[in-house]
Amino acid sequence: MNLKRFKVAFAAILMVGTVFTACSGEDGEDGAIGPVGATGNANVTSNTFTVIAADWGGVGRAPKYDANITQAVVNSGTVSAFITTDSITDATTWQPIPVGNFSFNYKTDTAIFLTPGFTGANFTTYYKVVSIPSGAKLAGVNVEDYEEIKAVYGLED
Repeated sequence: MNLKRFKVAFAAILMVGTVFTACSGEDGEDGAIGPVGATGNANVTSNTFTVIAADWGGVGRAPKYDANITQAVVNSGTVSAFITTDSITDATTWQPIPVGNFSFNYKTDTAIFLTPGFTGANFTTYYKVVSIPSGAKLAGVNVEDYEEIKAVYGLED
């Protein structure tokens, strides 16, 4: 038998053997599709930050590392920020920023909490930052309403 025929015969034997020995798994359950009844989106993330008086550094600016604010999110996604001055509980109401003297900015890997014209807050503030990549954006979602974002994207506190 020449080498070419041997290679063809060997490849045919491997293919037939693979067909007869392939595993067959059980079907899983279907997941929810779309914003109605959505149960989550692995690409949409939420981080909670605690900012104490010392974090302001006397400059009205408190930057915090946030790996979920990627360059792709900065370029074409959405970043929303929310604040509360109350202790965080199941009943916490998150207000969209800007509110009062508090505002927000961001860059790749960094959430920046601001109190322009002030040296910072002399009390503890809590922030929630949501990063939504462009491919995960859903039309009609109010990105200034944390409860809506949480429900649509299936975020957990």
